[in-house]
Amino acid sequence: MGITTDLGSNDRFFNSGTVDIGAYEFQGVYQALTTPTPSATDNGLDFDGVDDHVELFTGCPADNLFPGGDAITVEYWFKGANSQSAVRMQNEGGYIVTAWQNNVHILSNDGGANGISIGTGFDDGNWHHIAFTWQRNTANGFKSYLDGQLVAQRQSSDAPIPSFNSGAYLGAYNGTSEFMNGKLDEVRIWNIARTQAEIQAKPLR
Repeated sequence: MGITTDLGSNDRFFNSGTVDIGAYEFQGVYQALTTPTPSATDNGLDFDGVDDHVELFTGCPADNLFPGGDAITVEYWFKGANSQSAVRMQNEGGYIVTAWQNNVHILSNDGGANGISIGTGFDDGNWHHIAFTWQRNTANGFKSYLDGQLVAQRQSSDAPIPSFNSGAYLGAYNGTSEFMNGKLDEVRIWNIARTQAEIQAKPLR
């Protein structure tokens, strides 16, 4: 009749006497896996402004954390006193820094430290949505948004954004200085320049 037991000498009969000659071993009662429902609040990261940070990496040297190119959008929710380095990619090839010195968004390929304002009032202890978009060589192609409202814009440069496969952090410069003080949630980095309508439509939090 062929194989009728497995290696543990358990019967391979099931389904009203049909012989199982495949890889099926379990004949107990099936129980569906359950996934716990996440809390709707307090899921963000909390940075103490002293040494807290998160390093971002791909785990594969051949992959870029951010591919560079002609466009970017960075957005996140912030609650706290100092948002500097909330999202920061910086190495020998260049940098992208949100809320540098708690004041401006900056890119090494477009004006360096001469960036655009993050806006005012975001450090009042309430949650605020912060975002900037950049599109290469475009009139008003460098834009800054606070809570979905445009707060600053200017002509963007005709130079591509550098790519990054190292030096990417949340809440700090290289994990050693310029630490953020506050809470961070819903961080998103896009390789497109999202429109104001898109930013307003799905801020998430």
